[in-house]
Amino acid sequence: MPDDPRNHISHFANISEYCNLLGLQVAHPLVAVIDRSEFKRNFQSKSAVSFGFYFVSLKEDKHCHFQYGRNKYDYQAGTLVFTAPGQIINMSGEKEYNPKGLALLFHPDLLIGSPLKYTLKIYSFFEYDVYEALHLSPEEKQLAHECFRNINKESIQAKDRYSQKLIIANLSLFLDYCLRFYDRQFSTRVKTNNSVIARFDQLLTDLLLPKVG
Repeated sequence: MPDDPRNHISHFANISEYCNLLGLQVAHPLVAVIDRSEFKRNFQSKSAVSFGFYFVSLKEDKHCHFQYGRNKYDYQAGTLVFTAPGQIINMSGEKEYNPKGLALLFHPDLLIGSPLKYTLKIYSFFEYDVYEALHLSPEEKQLAHECFRNINKESIQAKDRYSQKLIIANLSLFLDYCLRFYDRQFSTRVKTNNSVIARFDQLLTDLLLPKVG
């Protein structure tokens, strides 16, 4: 695990390097679904990390916040957070961080030769400018778990000429679901805000307009 002494950033170039440090074994060098509760090594909070691969974390624990780009996430249970290669996460929270939940890791090389390599940019939740974690409903969390399970199944079994295609198909399905989940989250937010504004406007009207009779 190379460490940048100037910035105190721990960088993990590939999935095997990251998992080996945590005492986990992976069957596929370019994709893995890991159970974060099985980490053999606990992370210290107030640390900065970056990855050479995409990292999608489905969190099931509390008491952890992190800064992602210029924004701070309130990273509570039942949320998904997306990290792209080279981005820096600054973690804070408990003195010693004991994570729970699942994580999906996939390297850019997995996508070579597939359409997803060129369409991945439409999934803007991997960008720094997305300032909010994705909060899942129970039904959405179940769909996420199913996608993770299918990706994991294909990644750990014997490889054949269909393996990569099926892994990428399930990965694309998961990412499309996440687009839908984000649309639902922000659509709900807009409706709620509009309702609050409407009630506020009505209160102002009641206060400012003279009563008749």
